[in-house]
Amino acid sequence: MAYGNLGNILACRGQVDEAVALYQQAIKVKPDHGGAYVNLGVILSNRGQVDEAITYYQKALELTPNSPAHTIISGPFWPAAASSTRPSPISARPLSATPTTRRPTITSARR
Repeated sequence: MAYGNLGNILACRGQVDEAVALYQQAIKVKPDHGGAYVNLGVILSNRGQVDEAITYYQKALELTPNSPAHTIISGPFWPAAASSTRPSPISARPLSATPTTRRPTITSARR
């Protein structure tokens, strides 16, 4: 999806607010775009908005059960009680589809 891909580019360039707007546009155009939900969750968790990030991750999992959101939420770097603990800082590199000890990052638009 074009909006999601452009959002990824902008997020990697540090233009996070613009990336958020594009991910939201991707969702508006294609409400089942799981990757856009994951990427919004990554940005929000990076901003310390953990509860809101979890909402986006859960939606991504609902739409695409094999989503990278599963790795993010169940990974060793995600706090067990997410609302009481901030996640680790997140770098802006593509997330591997396989579980690792790397921190969550912006994902590609692949489904």
